[in-house]
Amino acid sequence: MRQESLSIITVHYNAPTDLAGLLRSLEGDEAVAAGQVVVVDNGSDDQDRVRSLLGGYPWVRAVYNQNNLGLARAANQALRLTSGEFVVHLNPDIVVLPGALTRMRELLVRHRNIGLVFAKLTDATGRLQYSCRRFYDLRTVLCRRTGWAGRLWPEVESNHLMADWDHNTMREIDWAQGAAFMARREALPQGRLFDERFFLYFEDVDLCLAMRRSNWGVVYLPEATMIHAHQRASFGRGINRATWEHLKSLIKFSMKYHGLKVEEKSRT
Repeated sequence: MRQESLSIITVHYNAPTDLAGLLRSLEGDEAVAAGQVVVVDNGSDDQDRVRSLLGGYPWVRAVYNQNNLGLARAANQALRLTSGEFVVHLNPDIVVLPGALTRMRELLVRHRNIGLVFAKLTDATGRLQYSCRRFYDLRTVLCRRTGWAGRLWPEVESNHLMADWDHNTMREIDWAQGAAFMARREALPQGRLFDERFFLYFEDVDLCLAMRRSNWGVVYLPEATMIHAHQRASFGRGINRATWEHLKSLIKFSMKYHGLKVEEKSRT
């Protein structure tokens, strides 16, 4: 395997239609051809259907977990099966547009100080999704989770979503949703993709913070565009499993960093 090859990993759970769309978008991509693709099915209800789907893509290495291990553990499980210099994490509901992976890889090859590069995400109509974020504080959490706080501090949401800059411009960011990114393997903290204390949610915030604290750049690249069928499972549906996991991860993140107000180490 050549030095600049890609290792693409996807953790799948009960979304075979989305997964099929992702795999179709990867098929024939020149950046994928010389690399590896690993899909971990994280205990889906109908694994026979998933096996049938993945059987049509012989270039995919498939792993089937009996139970849902959580995103972080399953992603790290996939990572251990790969060896490419650059690691790509894609959610099943991503469609990779032509050239996106090549542009991300070229950026990492040119700039050795960058550890993470995130794609520009849009919906199927081309409308921008605000996937980049500034780090949380207490007001941000309140505004994101309650209606009254959002009315009290209307500027907080816009600031958190980084809506005050042109998303057609490449720039360094605090963090971004982990749906579609490329990482430099040597920069990964402790040789793993995500901290496994996070079952779901905040694993992407944690990864970006760890990278930045180790003086690796975290960059948004608009020239690398992908389509994302984004759904916030923990929002707008009352108390459900996703809501509880979001809350638990918020608490774990706060405990790990002794609060939500992140104080970064100097990056030189």
